[in-house]
Amino acid sequence: MNTSTGQVRINWTNTDKADRWQYELFPQGVVSCSDPDARCGTVNISRLDFTPTALNYQFRVRALNIDCGTDYSSWTSYITFTVHAPVTGTVYLDSNNTASLTGGVCTTGDSLPPLQAGASAVGIEQNGEEYAAGSVAADGTYQASAPYWDPGNNLLQLNIGDSHLYTCTCPAGCVYSGISSPQAGVNFFLIEARDPWFQAAGGPVTALQETGTAIRNYIPDSCTTDAGCQPYLITQAADTENTSGYLMTGGGVVDLRQEAGNQTASVDQDGRNIVGTVDRKVVQERYEYFLRLYKFPETPEDDFTTSANDAQKPTLTPQNDDINAYYHSGDLRIEDDWSVASGEEIVVFVDGNVTIAGEIQTAVGGFTAIIASGDITIDPAVEHADLTATDGLVEGVFIANGQILLPSRGPENGGDGKFVGEGTFVGWSGIVMERDYDDYAGRKVENNLTPTELFKYRADFLLNTPEEMKVPRYIWREVAP
Repeated sequence: MNTSTGQVRINWTNTDKADRWQYELFPQGVVSCSDPDARCGTVNISRLDFTPTALNYQFRVRALNIDCGTDYSSWTSYITFTVHAPVTGTVYLDSNNTASLTGGVCTTGDSLPPLQAGASAVGIEQNGEEYAAGSVAADGTYQASAPYWDPGNNLLQLNIGDSHLYTCTCPAGCVYSGISSPQAGVNFFLIEARDPWFQAAGGPVTALQETGTAIRNYIPDSCTTDAGCQPYLITQAADTENTSGYLMTGGGVVDLRQEAGNQTASVDQDGRNIVGTVDRKVVQERYEYFLRLYKFPETPEDDFTTSANDAQKPTLTPQNDDINAYYHSGDLRIEDDWSVASGEEIVVFVDGNVTIAGEIQTAVGGFTAIIASGDITIDPAVEHADLTATDGLVEGVFIANGQILLPSRGPENGGDGKFVGEGTFVGWSGIVMERDYDDYAGRKVENNLTPTELFKYRADFLLNTPEEMKVPRYIWREVAP
């Protein structure tokens, strides 16, 4: 089909002495030249251009010699053919998500740049049958071909070269349904899907790595243009102002944006962008340190001997006399939710790893601490499906000699929900955040506007810290004169 005229051309071989050709062209199901959809006539060249109104046709032709006589050849056998027509458009980069569906196709009032990379082909399906795809050119344009259908219901899909980098803002799922062929201006609009990132609110963030990159947390560009997104590593607390906190490293660099030279411009919402350096070895208040403060015996009694695989919030008096804390030797798993009320104080020492698979809610006036000699893992099941939620899921003071781990359930399992922690989270060997909204089906773009992990500072935990955990800055004692 000619894309400019919308006509289809039929060619046949010229024969000696022929100066005219008589033809019959019938849409499928038509068998008479008297039918209004039939095309019957004579031409003086060996081709016929026509505008299709149907998908399938049958055609035959015979040669005439009128100038020198009245000779007629025999009719050719009917040939049947399907009309193919072009569908064209452009793939645009829609960074601010402005495109919308209007009249069956996506449009925008903004002037957008074409996508230079990332899209591979546009394929068409009609009645369950797939047809050859058209590749996307370097300037973002494409042309695909499909059997004629007007008004149509072609299924038109953009196959993105790397679905982890881009996703469609319009149409949903990068799929049109109801497209005619031929049709022009069938455009696709993509947004670049970012990698996951985390955020803190109302308090400090510290990473003690001395060389290399101490913190790499790319805040997406799209967050800077969306009114509902706060493009900072540390935001103000929800109930106060000017309490963003600060960032400390052991000397390693901070990388908060993908653009070069913009490493620390997004540290805090206050605009101070404070980045300090710890110039001496920090006293690491680890599992052993707090165990000594509580004065546990050399071989403590175990408070979770029969419930380590499903540890409930302890309610009985601790096994170790005169020690206001609980102890377990080995790994500990919390399956069910814990609720710590105002006035309650729960401190648990674990000589091993801890897995938190249930929520730990700590009311203002209460105190919860879990201190482990190994890792503390927060299961992916501890999540908010509502990505706008900011209520804490795990609340308290969590200290691990090893790492604090927030693993992902994986894109193949539907991607992750949002984690919100309140309090203090310390992994002396690092904090590893692997959650990602990506589900291989379009959710990755949710990373563009929402952090996968949010940590909120709780000043009330500092006020309610047990006396056993407090150490005076100076120790005074009388000495002999």
